[in-house]
Amino acid sequence: MQASWADTLWLLMAEGEYYSIRDLINISGQPGSIVTDIVNFLTKYGFVKEIGTTEPLFTRSSIVISPTQSMNILQCMTKG
Repeated sequence: MQASWADTLWLLMAEGEYYSIRDLINISGQPGSIVTDIVNFLTKYGFVKEIGTTEPLFTRSSIVISPTQSMNILQCMTKG
């Protein structure tokens, strides 16, 4: 299975480290709009946490499975 960009960005974030959107753009090499959309998704579903500061910082949650693995589990559960 090919990793999604959500997985890739999530995996690039070291646990316990804090990243700005600019940091994530630099380490991923992706355009800002794509990184922002991915970070919004990851934040909405609890894969990363946002720390409220002047410039928002993001840290990886301690969830042990990737976004794609979570999606696959949910799809299996809904198929019955």
